Amino acid sequence: MDKHLLRGRFSRQRKAMDPREAEKKSSVIQKKFLSLELVRKHAFFLIYISLGNEVSTLKILDDLLEKGKKVYAPRCDSKRKGKMDFFRVRSPEELVPGPFGMPEPLPTMKDIFQGRSPAIAAVPGVAFDEHGYRLGYGGGYYDRYFGSLSGPVPISVGLAYEFQIVHTLPADPWDLPMQHIITEKRIINIS
Repeated sequence: MDKHLLRGRFSRQRKAMDPREAEKKSSVIQKKFLSLELVRKHAFFLIYISLGNEVSTLKILDDLLEKGKKVYAPRCDSKRKGKMDFFRVRSPEELVPGPFGMPEPLPTMKDIFQGRSPAIAAVPGVAFDEHGYRLGYGGGYYDRYFGSLSGPVPISVGLAYEFQIVHTLPADPWDLPMQHIITEKRIINIS
């Protein structure tokens, strides 16, 4: 099956979720993420800001900020397709709707993640497979971003509902697999 058809199928299924079900499952996924040993050990985090029925990251954001971790959120460049950077967020109030409607760091924020320090990245997706490959939204933002870093590539953790996991997805040579995937039912560690 091609990526476009898969994207449509999984997007419709996620949008059809009851918001209470999404909230309940998101809560379980967020707790699993926050309980990971590697989360306790690291100081730098790249966290997507959830929208709609995506797995929520709000508790993750609040918890990491409360613990004094350095948290960065993505801001897309509306003038350059597929380009984004991560900017330091010190409070949820520093997030505003961006050009695509997603909450993003204020345009005035300048503290950008340089990629020189090891980090954990919570990554969204439409679907994931058991080999770590991710079906994104089609813009290539995350693969381009991770590929552009001069320092260590962040440890990537895909956050998804169990129905978003398939055995195998079509993958392109530039697709970077996740190292971990967390659902409400399990944690998949990719070797």
